[in-house]
Amino acid sequence: MSQHPFPLNLTLNQTIGRDPLEVSPETPVIQVLQLMSQIHPDRKIASPSSYALVSQDKQLLGIVTERDFVCLAATGKPLAGMSVAEMMSSPAIALRVTDYQDISSVLNLFEQHQISHLPVVDENNQLLGVITAETLRRKLNIVHLSKLRRVRDAMSDRVIYAPPTASILQLAQLMAHHQTSYIAIAQTATDGTVYPIGTIAERDIVQSQALNLDLANLTAQTLIDRPLRFLHPEESLWAACNLMQQHQIRHCPIIENRHLTQGDNLNPTELYQTVAALQQRLAEKTAQCDRLQQALAISETRYQNSELRLQEVLNSVRAAIICRRLYTPQSWQAEYYSAGCEQVYSYAAQEFITDPNLWSTRIHPEDWQAVVLPCLERLCQHRSDSGTLLLEYRFLHRDQTWHWISETVTFDWDATAHCWMLTTIGLDITERKQVETALRHSETRFRAIFADAPTGMVLSTPQGQIVQVNQSLCQMLDCSESDLQGRSLQDIVAPEDWLQECHRTEQLLAQELSSYRLEKRLMKQNGETIWVSLTAGLLQDPIQGTLYKLGMYENITERRTVERLKDRVISVVSHELRTPLSSIQGSLGLLATGQLGTLNPDGQELLNIAVAEAQRLTRLVNDILDLERLKSGQIHLVKNPHRVTQLIARAVESVRSLFSETQIGIEVSAVPEEIWVDGDRMIQALTNLLSNAIKFSPPQTTISIRVQRVESHFAKHDSGTDRLANREICDLAPFCSCSLLNASSPFILFCISDRGRGIPVEKLSSIFEPFEQVDLTDSHQKDGSGLGLAICKSIIHRHGGEIWVASTVGRGSHFFFTLPLAQTDE
Repeated sequence: MSQHPFPLNLTLNQTIGRDPLEVSPETPVIQVLQLMSQIHPDRKIASPSSYALVSQDKQLLGIVTERDFVCLAATGKPLAGMSVAEMMSSPAIALRVTDYQDISSVLNLFEQHQISHLPVVDENNQLLGVITAETLRRKLNIVHLSKLRRVRDAMSDRVIYAPPTASILQLAQLMAHHQTSYIAIAQTATDGTVYPIGTIAERDIVQSQALNLDLANLTAQTLIDRPLRFLHPEESLWAACNLMQQHQIRHCPIIENRHLTQGDNLNPTELYQTVAALQQRLAEKTAQCDRLQQALAISETRYQNSELRLQEVLNSVRAAIICRRLYTPQSWQAEYYSAGCEQVYSYAAQEFITDPNLWSTRIHPEDWQAVVLPCLERLCQHRSDSGTLLLEYRFLHRDQTWHWISETVTFDWDATAHCWMLTTIGLDITERKQVETALRHSETRFRAIFADAPTGMVLSTPQGQIVQVNQSLCQMLDCSESDLQGRSLQDIVAPEDWLQECHRTEQLLAQELSSYRLEKRLMKQNGETIWVSLTAGLLQDPIQGTLYKLGMYENITERRTVERLKDRVISVVSHELRTPLSSIQGSLGLLATGQLGTLNPDGQELLNIAVAEAQRLTRLVNDILDLERLKSGQIHLVKNPHRVTQLIARAVESVRSLFSETQIGIEVSAVPEEIWVDGDRMIQALTNLLSNAIKFSPPQTTISIRVQRVESHFAKHDSGTDRLANREICDLAPFCSCSLLNASSPFILFCISDRGRGIPVEKLSSIFEPFEQVDLTDSHQKDGSGLGLAICKSIIHRHGGEIWVASTVGRGSHFFFTLPLAQTDE
């Protein structure tokens, strides 16, 4: 059977009538009646029209239908002299072409407004045509669905009927009152049964008006259609449509047992709505079926793809996946071996399947007896529904080397086959075992070093909780290991030094520092304080991942005491020398003026030597006193904002005469940054560095000063040191170990370079100590005291910076120092 689906996708051009009856608003009503009834001489249409559109200049103004004329007739008003504008429905309910979606939108308007005529206009309200119930009846091919439904499903809910003796005017009044387009003419038997004999429709009344008949005296029996066309409630909608199309009727009574049922005539709009709903349900079911078919096809494709991917995964992973049936500890049957077996066991899957005993015979005998067999025996003795086993054993590879294998075995009892189903995932863990062995050896060595180290060592949490200490630290603090176990580092660190250590630990945790060194005080149990040099860093347990802090303590109490005594002696001596030196220098100066007499040339030469030596000794004493005051904090730094370029200019100007005497040039390249420093002390440090560079540079060479900003990022680890991320000066400063370079804030980096003789490697670390010189003769030949670099170091440290040197013998030296950009306390 062929199907004729309800064409919800009809286009507007397929449903619209392009030749509607149009009249102007001034047209007399009688003339409109004649045009609609085909009795006007100008009307050239094949059939009567059930409507007339009222328009002017193609603009739709309103509409009149047969129902409007019925309502007019019901009022009894005379038609003569009345224009169509007086009775038209305005504004007319119309459909804009832009609102058309499908035929359902038209049917919805029909149902919503209880109309049978729908004018169609464009965006400018220009009339294009009209859609009527007759148009839809001709265009809709409702075959298949209408055969499945009955008339009872689509008939209206009430019957309006009248006797044959009723006048046409009375029928018009009934139609107007009940808003119906159809009246059934029926006779009532003595038993009350109603028998239909005909119908009167709106068109019949309109025709009577057009013929100017007397509606009040014209009875229904003179106009009823004969023979009567009727339907049974159980007939199909398909039969109803055929009957109505064949006889060109729009209403049909429903008769059961030869009398009217409680249903009225079939309404075309309701019929179309019913068919549309059926078609919609069929379309939904069809679409649902299609979606299910598509989903099934997609699922099948996904299943096939999943199988392929699973097989690819099983074949590509570095693991062996095995399925076995275990009957007894010594009896099993292999069902599946993945391709990864060859990587783990060195034997192909087919070899295991061919030789069921290949697996057990290659397991190390000790491990078979101690690990594998006991697990299989316990499994067979204690039956449970399911579970997991973990086995580790040695397996002999094809190349006769032993490999460690880890197997995770999932087991389920198969009650039907009376055996265990084992699913095994095997991994080669030989490398992991080797790493574990190496870690154990490393831990053993670390514990031995930790315990026997000559320096004190503490292993603690980053928060300071002591985990372990060695004997050297216990001896240093005159206590036992149990006295310190579980305590906090804060309990043994001097309170004034604890905050500094906490800050350094925070920098370690933030990875701003890889390690740090500082000098601080520890407290013994008896309250005595000792000075120690601490080197600390973080360690992570490679197995558990726990983070620890390792601290190494060197007792420097004696060294600090000696240094303090030395500084005190030097300070006292310097103070004691200052007064006689002033007298000697004054006396020599007076002799040099010649006021006490003129000396011979030899005497004058000796006097000049004495004056120069007195001046050098005075400078030495002043330097010693400056250094002592800087180290002891007696000199208070007065910090203010200074531009780097201005500080360099003032320092260069102070040694301008030395540049002229030695014919040495100067090059300056500095960023215009502003730093927070004590200007006089910083110029003193720059002057000392420039004086040294001039003293040890050959004539006709150039000294360079370069200053640049360095951000917080830096490159890590080069021979145990940190490199600056900046490449311009970085290449000249490979051995900077200062903590500022590891800080999170930007800073200023100074570099003063010369082309002198250079500094030997063994002197690089001590060159900044007091009285340290590369050559002991320099103090006389170069007029130096050996304190200039020590003073520079103290000044820069007081400003929160660091100083160091990089040098190559015979090629010159590069002195570096840093200063923080941000304002800092001393």
